[in-house]
Amino acid sequence: MMKLYGIASVDSKRIDNQPKTLQDRHVLSMFWLEPAPAHFMSMAVAAEPCFPTARALQITGAKPHTQERSTGAQTYDAIRNAVMVSFSTTPDGKCVSYIHIDSDQ
Repeated sequence: MMKLYGIASVDSKRIDNQPKTLQDRHVLSMFWLEPAPAHFMSMAVAAEPCFPTARALQITGAKPHTQERSTGAQTYDAIRNAVMVSFSTTPDGKCVSYIHIDSDQ
């Protein structure tokens, strides 16, 4: 991410709304890096090509944010090694639309 967005240091805040295509063809439509003390990174994922929710669940082992099952977009969380990864889906639940990475402290 640092190279893709030309970030020299994680100590600087950065918000970028310019779409960036990753090597795997997925597109980030927004990137937000917030330095300490908040210290998090958030990304909006473009709808095309779809990054499948099933794949995100397989990679992260995330669980639903709430026990109540609702219709529409869902949010999932995973915590490992003091890092929390949270992601939201598109309204149909099939694709990832937003990713948030934060320290779990």
